[in-house]
Amino acid sequence: MKFVFSILWLIILTMNLQVHASEYHYDNYGLDSERWQLPRTYYFNLDDKYLLDPTGEYFDLSICSLSGYQTCLKSGLFKLFIKEGVLKEGENWIANETKFVAEKKLNMQFHGKSQQVYLISSKPNEHLKYQFYYSLDNGLIGLSITYLDDDQTEFYLLREAKGLGASK
Repeated sequence: MKFVFSILWLIILTMNLQVHASEYHYDNYGLDSERWQLPRTYYFNLDDKYLLDPTGEYFDLSICSLSGYQTCLKSGLFKLFIKEGVLKEGENWIANETKFVAEKKLNMQFHGKSQQVYLISSKPNEHLKYQFYYSLDNGLIGLSITYLDDDQTEFYLLREAKGLGASK
């Protein structure tokens, strides 16, 4: 009987993971998390094509398919365009009028496993800078947003095992 319940539990878990495979949460536990009793979160829903930012505002999310890009998403000032294949340190590209730079290749621990991560930066305007922590296997595992006017930085870390643009 335990075996049957174990099998049913695995089936339900697998179905639940498949249903939510297009939803991604990036959490920041540093800003007001104690006061609010929850993390501030960027939530991406690829099926319904929207982004919910930490302030609770909804934005349309465009999922594009450009030749030569593994990942292509944009929503307001948030733009993520990752070229296909292995990136080189210092490599840069322009997509959707935004310059991206693969600044460094890092070894990071993520969910207990060491992996190669690219630090990719973009600056959609003179007031804002994004830094993306991108793994070829696990996709976008973290992002930081720096407000250049007051030099304030927020860091968001992926809640799930695989992020936006992960290889299947």
